[in-house]
Order: sequence, then structure tokens, then C-alpha cells
Amino acid sequence: KHLVIAEGVTEIGDYTFEEWSRIEELILPSSLTIIGRDAFGRCRDIKRIHFSEGLQEIGNDAFGSCPVDKLDLPNTLTKIGCRTFSGFDRLVELDLPDSIVSIGPRAFRNCSSLRSVKLPAHLKVISEALFDDCKALEQVKMPEDLEEIDRYAFSDCPNQKSVTLPDSIKKVAHDAFESEEFEEGGLHYCITNYITNVNHCTVSAKDWDGELDIPSSISHEGRTFVVDNMDFSRCKRLTSVRIPDTFSEMPDCAFAGCKTLRSIEIPPSVTTIGVEAFKGCEALKSIELPDAVTEIAESLFKGCWRLRKVRFGPNVTKIGESAFEDCEFLQHLPLPDSVRRIGTSAFEGCKNLVDLGQPSSLEYVGLYALDKTAMQLMQDGPVYIGNALCGYCGRVPDHACLEVRDDTTTVAEAALRGRGNLESIIFPESLKFIGYEAFNECRNLKYVHLPKSLKYIEDGAFDWTAVAEVEVPWESPIEIGYRPFPEHAQVYVPVGSLAAYKAAEHWKNYQLQEKENCASNPSRFITDDTVVIGRKKKYRVVFVEKPQSKSPWNLYGAIVPAKSDVDARKIVKDLLFEAFRDTARYLDLTDWSGDSYSPAKEMDYASQRFAVVDLPEDAEPQTQTFDGRKYLTDEAFYNSLISSGIQWEPLEKD
Repeated sequence: KHLVIAEGVTEIGDYTFEEWSRIEELILPSSLTIIGRDAFGRCRDIKRIHFSEGLQEIGNDAFGSCPVDKLDLPNTLTKIGCRTFSGFDRLVELDLPDSIVSIGPRAFRNCSSLRSVKLPAHLKVISEALFDDCKALEQVKMPEDLEEIDRYAFSDCPNQKSVTLPDSIKKVAHDAFESEEFEEGGLHYCITNYITNVNHCTVSAKDWDGELDIPSSISHEGRTFVVDNMDFSRCKRLTSVRIPDTFSEMPDCAFAGCKTLRSIEIPPSVTTIGVEAFKGCEALKSIELPDAVTEIAESLFKGCWRLRKVRFGPNVTKIGESAFEDCEFLQHLPLPDSVRRIGTSAFEGCKNLVDLGQPSSLEYVGLYALDKTAMQLMQDGPVYIGNALCGYCGRVPDHACLEVRDDTTTVAEAALRGRGNLESIIFPESLKFIGYEAFNECRNLKYVHLPKSLKYIEDGAFDWTAVAEVEVPWESPIEIGYRPFPEHAQVYVPVGSLAAYKAAEHWKNYQLQEKENCASNPSRFITDDTVVIGRKKKYRVVFVEKPQSKSPWNLYGAIVPAKSDVDARKIVKDLLFEAFRDTARYLDLTDWSGDSYSPAKEMDYASQRFAVVDLPEDAEPQTQTFDGRKYLTDEAFYNSLISSGIQWEPLEKD
């Protein structure tokens, strides 16, 4: 029943005495500095706790629902975790030492006998639901340095009559205290009913038909309240909204499910828009976001399938998870250069999305970010957003080596996961991040060149591949996630760095060996059989000198691999068959029979009308696929080729 912790003990670990139900009295030593999470969890018979000076931190759920009537915390304590003293239903008075700077959410929730509280002088934030359901609470002495009171901090405290807040206060959540509600002008308002120096209120509506101009302030019983919070998620016939400049943020789900909302005017004063604020606003077609908004929140526009145009500010750094998921009408959404992170499924299901611009600061692209988009379904080859490699569209050729484009800094999560034909990869000396499972399950992947510029490799990036040896160029090991390479891979490190790698987290799990000139030749694994894809991918175009129209497309030429000169004669015949169907029989070199014309003469004639030209790396010709072959359909592109001074290569007569 009486537990005494010996002097010299400095820490009580997580869950150490969990469910020791017989303990009634607890005596702690002066040497103790930390009590871990759930250290005395569900020890519900503890009636007395003797704390000693020296204790600095009490973890989450360390105590709970104990019949303690007095709590003397030491003056050395700086941190109290979440729910630490929740349910102390015999505690009447609480005097917290000024040394405390952090108290977690719900730390004193449901202390039903608690009547008075003195909070630490330097506490800046009263966290969420800190004194929720403390029904006897009457008096609270607020901290001198208090800046913020979070949601439900004093919710369901009906005996509170008056609260005086310090001048330092910057933010009080609209539902932090007991509130009073009233209706005016068809709108519903919620105000704090006994805090005279808080003049903020929330506006909402169960139903609103048509246009809405939210007032900036409202008068009630001789007091004026600033309208700076809202909830219109239940409005089924709301069509347009103007938000006043009293708002600095829009709360979560503010207009979620407003299926008829077509337009909204957001003032420059708004700096934050909460998660799902416009989720399911099916009629919304365009929106302008204030310049001060830096993050596009989770599921912000999810299901806004008619959304066509979004104007971003220049300071957006993050696109949250599912932010634009299933926005089917989105086609062009140029992201600003400031964007650094694109979350999981951010654009998933945007089936018409073809362009996200060229953001140059991307560091992270999450799983499924471009799934079921036109960017991933309509292209052929590596798919990029700015400087991030995000995926691969189409079939990877046999014996493929992927040469990642110069200036690429990031490989997205699962970018080429499961691409079985990929055998090797060459990364540029600009790469910094390789994402989670980026090349996982590329079963034939044997060789990887890791550049010196790389800063981080996430979990499983090259796991479940055929990579047996890895050469790394860093004398000091970079940070890596859990098992980025197959567990039996041999890792070669620079001479003199073996000890550092053996001591580094996750690196030490591999077979390590020193080697001279590690990763010095990135192209050493390219052979004659290797098909290089990516930046060095070479194509040629075989086209007719004087294009002829032919339904259903104007077939000006065919795109062919660079090494397919032998096939060019067959392609010429195919093109002539489409463009000059009547004369195609003269070019049948295998089945031609007759004595009027010779195949050699016909090919000589064809060589004057057709040519083979190397396709520039930056060329983006419009093509159509017909009978398994890609045909050039872009007349402007064709004209630029024949007028650019490029030397044509006539078809070989043989």
C-alpha cells in the first residue's frame, strides 16, 4: 500500500507501475526528474502523493482518477503531460508553481470538486479541454503572460461567474468558455456570456438561401461583438458569401457540404483556412486565396468536382493531403515556386489535370499524389512536377536504365514502385531526397548511382529489388530510414569512414566495407543492351516533306526510336499508304511483282519526299497512336523542323 522510490532513481519509465491497484501512498525521491507516460496508469487507489523538489516532467496519463484531495507540485516542475491528473474528483484547490511552462490537453479534465485554480504566471497557452467538465470551478487566476486559450478549455464549467483576462491575450477560441446563443437577422450568434473583456463571437446558420454578406460586428444587450468565427457547414442553399476583414482564419469545415455555393470572397486578412473548409462544395468553380495563406489544408477542396480555377498566393509552401482530390474539372493549376510539400492523394482523381506548373522548391511528394490524373495517364515516360520525379507513365522498356533529369531534387513516394523492367538508375548531382518506397519492388533493379548531393533516403526506397551492392560517396553517413536497401545488400563506403557508418543508425545493419573511388562512374552499368530512358532518351521522326491530309488525322510523320533506321523504310511505306493510298502498292518491297517499276526506283523516289530527323530533347510534338505506332500530328512542329536548318538524312536506298 505504501510505495517508496529509493533515492538515486532519476526516472520512472513508461508504464512501470501501471495497474498496481493496491498503492495508496506514493513517496518520490529528490533525485527524480522524470515520471514517464502511464507510469502509474490506472492506480486508482492512490490517496496521497509526496513530490520532492527536483522533479521536472510528468508524462501523459501518468496518474488518473485518483482520490487525491491535495496536490503539492514542486517548484522545479516545468511540464505536465496530457490527461495527467484527469478525474481527480476529490481535489478542491489547485495552486500550480510558476516554474511550469507547458500543460497538456485535458490534464485536469473532470476534476469535479475543483473550485479554485491559480495558473503558472508564465504559462502562455491554456490547452484544449484543460478544465473541461470541472463543474464546481468558480475562480481562476489567469497567467500574467497568457496569449492563447484553446478550444473547450473551460467548457461545461457552469459555476464560473467572471473571468478577467490579461492584456497579453491574443486568441481565445470561440468555444473555450460557456456561451450564450441568440438569433438576429436570420443568423445564429454565439458569445461568451460572462467575460466582459472578450468581445468576439461566432456566426452560423442552420439554413440560408442565396447570397450572404457576413457582418463584421453585432450588437447584443448593449455590447458590441466582433464577428470573427463561423460555421455554415449545414447550409444547403447558400450560393455566395462575402467574408469581412475581421476574420484572420476560417475554421475547419466552415462551408463543408454547401453543395450550392458558387462563389466566395475572402479578405486579405485571412491567414489560415482550416481542413475541409470547402469539402463537397460541388458548385464552386473558382476561388482566390489571400496572399497570406501559406498552407492548403487537408481535404480543403476535396470533392469540388466543378472547380476549374484556383488563384494561389506567392507564399504557399504546402498542399495538404487530399487537398484537391476528385476535382475532376481541374486542368491547369500552376503551383507557385514556394511550394515545398505535396501531401498524400493531393490531386488523386483529378482526371483532367495536365499541368501543375514548375515549382522549383519541392522537397516531398506523397503517395498517390497524381493517381488517376491526366498527367499520369496521358504521358509516356517519367512524370515530373517542377524538380520532382513523381512517376512513370506507360510501360518501362526491357533492360531499362532510368537517367533522372538534371536539376531534379526530389523523388516522390512510390514514384516507380513495382516497375519490373527497370535495371539501373542514374541520379543527377542535384538530388536531395528519395521518398518512401520510391523504387520498392523493382525486382530487376540491380544498379543504383547515389549522388553526393543526396541528403536523405526514406524507408524502403530500394527494398525488394535485386540491388546486391551499393556504393555511397559520403565520408559522413547521411540520414536514412529503416532498410532503404535489401537487408542482405553489401554497402561500400569511402576509405576511412567505416567506423562512422558502423555507428550510424540503420547503416550499421548492413554489411559494410571500405572501397576506393566509391560511386565515381555513374554510367559504368550501361551496356549495349541497355535502353536509356529519361533525360537521354533519343527519338527520331520520319515524316513526309509535303504533308498530305488523310482522315481521320493529318499524318505528317511517325515517332520512332533513335536506332530504328532499318524500320524507317517500313514506316515510309505505312505513311505513303495513308497519304498516297493509290501508290502504296509500288512500295511493297516484299510482295511487289511486275516488270514496269523496280523497288529501287520507288525507294529512290520516296527518299526525296521523306526524311529521318533526330527529335530535339525539348520537343513536345502532338501525336496520335494508330495500329500501335505513334504518328506526328502537329503541323506547327513539323514546319519548325523543316525550316530550322536541320540536316535531313535521306533514307538509304538499300
